[in-house]
Amino acid sequence: MAELWVWDPPAAGVQPPPPASAPRGDAGTMTLRKVTYTPALYKIFDEVLVNACDARARDPTCDRLDVDVDLARGTVSVKNGGRGVPVEMHATEGCWVPELIFGHLLTSSNYDDAERKTTGGRNGYGAKLCNVFSTEFTVETADGAGSGRRYRQTWRRNMTDKGEATVEPCPKTENWTRVTFAPDLVRLGMPNGLDADAAALFARRAIDAAGCVGAPLTARGRRLRVFLGGREVGVRSFGDYAALYLGPPPPEDAKADPKRRNAAKTGRKGRDAASSSEGTKTTRPRRPTPTTAAPPRRTPPLPAAPGPISARAIAGRSSLPRPRTASFSTCPSSTASPRPAAARTSPTLPTSS
Repeated sequence: MAELWVWDPPAAGVQPPPPASAPRGDAGTMTLRKVTYTPALYKIFDEVLVNACDARARDPTCDRLDVDVDLARGTVSVKNGGRGVPVEMHATEGCWVPELIFGHLLTSSNYDDAERKTTGGRNGYGAKLCNVFSTEFTVETADGAGSGRRYRQTWRRNMTDKGEATVEPCPKTENWTRVTFAPDLVRLGMPNGLDADAAALFARRAIDAAGCVGAPLTARGRRLRVFLGGREVGVRSFGDYAALYLGPPPPEDAKADPKRRNAAKTGRKGRDAASSSEGTKTTRPRRPTPTTAAPPRRTPPLPAAPGPISARAIAGRSSLPRPRTASFSTCPSSTASPRPAAARTSPTLPTSS
């Protein structure tokens, strides 16, 4: 028993989350709770699911992933779109390539350590271990864009009984791969069959795939649509996926404010915006409209300071008023210089004795 995140449907059976526009409680919730499960069963399912997600990394045209869990029959099915496995005979092994990939151990194309890893797998086991730990394992693929063939083959009794492969032509527009297996529940310690805990754990992994690899790989690419039990998972972005664990964003977010949303849509950064985070309205100052700058005002230069004026210059310029002078006598015999009649005389200062 361990405490894990699982997808709990409101009723029996595996149900996906609703579309983003519908209430999430209608189809279940993401719950952290204690579950009883077998790690080996979880791992072999995950190997098949990761293979399907790898198809998305290799081929951007892969736009659909289906996961079906049948509790009554005890089977699990994983199907992905995009180009199928090449349906052709291997040049050196002398068998069909799908048989080599799913029915022969130590066969892989992911051994190069110098290569950047964008897909799962390492040791050449992967989905083959799902075949080993299953009472029945069936692989189907349509390679219409490549070889133009459809392929089907079944193994039983833990991969010891290999069935004959069925190969037939298919149209070029048919491209997909599906793996259906019935896990050996007795060998895996689950004699009572698949239970609700295992189904809830498988459902959560399918939702993980929608959140992690569902976004378009290119600007013009298509989104990966993930279906659980025949119904599309309502996770269209990583934000939707995170909301299953963290809850919806707070109401004061910019998306919840119609005025701020309209301002962002129209690009008017200077318009008033209301904030409802604390129930008060705050306004954003307007940005001043740029105008043509006026030329600077010219200040007239200050007049130059007058220099000293000589007595000769004063005498030659009758228009200038003559400066006032005082007559100082140092002794009784001293007399002042004669002055014009019109000139005012200064009072005689007292002499010192």
